[in-house]
Amino acid sequence: MENFDIAPPKTKDGYRIWRIFIRAVLTENDVLDYTQSDGTAHIARQINAKLGPPLLNSDRIVYPEVRAILERDFRSEWERGSKKAARLIARTLDDPVKAELVAQDFDDAYKMMEHIRDLFESPTSTYVPLKPAAVSDGMKFFVYP
Repeated sequence: MENFDIAPPKTKDGYRIWRIFIRAVLTENDVLDYTQSDGTAHIARQINAKLGPPLLNSDRIVYPEVRAILERDFRSEWERGSKKAARLIARTLDDPVKAELVAQDFDDAYKMMEHIRDLFESPTSTYVPLKPAAVSDGMKFFVYP
């Protein structure tokens, strides 16, 4: 992975600027789509493209097992891309923001971006950025401002 320098989001305005730059990085790495949805519609389109439009398939049987295998394969491909996007995003976040995310966010770029957006844009968000207070024995400590 290439190195890039993006200021991590710390405020609502900082988030808006970060979002512009992270979209550029994700686009450059061809993984932006993984932050736009959970992949369900994309996977369905891939399955339909592979099997052909339903009306044209009326003369042959498409076994449920075939559809299930295709769905599994396309879902696995989607999850690999989503994890790659999530890793790129995580590299641009400060520890206090990462601490607000849940473990599953680090495997799902769409959920990660949704939670980050909620932290900075949701009117009900209780997120207060922490400020580094001290470093002791290599450990960072954070305090509320």
